[in-house]
Amino acid sequence: MVGTDNTGYEDTMGRHGLEERNENGERFANLPIDVGPPTIEEISMAIRQIKIGKAAGPDNIPAEALKADVVANSRIHHILFNKIWDEKQVPKD
Repeated sequence: MVGTDNTGYEDTMGRHGLEERNENGERFANLPIDVGPPTIEEISMAIRQIKIGKAAGPDNIPAEALKADVVANSRIHHILFNKIWDEKQVPKD
């Protein structure tokens, strides 16, 4: 309809069912989100997306080291992430 402002919250959010809430009052409760541990493919993709030439993070591992062997680093991180996922805590060493 010409001349109608459909940019209000109710018009945009309500139209797509985004106004719905779950029993806890949370929005977006029914989105199909995979909540399992990351797959090797997801880890590989994340490593490939790291920008080189940047400072290392708090782990002091430079991006170049991770990207030098994406397959091996993905496998190592997959083992680590699954351990963290299963035990629900980060290993101390």
